[in-house]
Amino acid sequence: MGGVGPKPRAPDTCLLTLMRYAMEKQAIFDLIVKHAREVVPALAGRDLGPDDSLRLLGANSVDRSEIILMTLEALSLNIPLVAMARAENLGQLAEIMQRNTAGV
Repeated sequence: MGGVGPKPRAPDTCLLTLMRYAMEKQAIFDLIVKHAREVVPALAGRDLGPDDSLRLLGANSVDRSEIILMTLEALSLNIPLVAMARAENLGQLAEIMQRNTAGV
């Protein structure tokens, strides 16, 4: 038999895709948080989660636009701001951006 064991199982493509999607979304979320803290210094010491709203955190419309534009630029994405308006929180914002990275 010569030490021949079972053939290694191929990774589950669907699972790998899901894990990659989650990691990319987290990276985008982290980038949004970084930019939010740069634009709104009061957020610097605060824990931010995906359910947090920039508006409720005190970011005015100019701040929110700047945060979104900084993140889009960092990701080299060209998404209309109107598409971002659908996001009710940071997690949804990251998800919208993540869905649009597929074509990059």
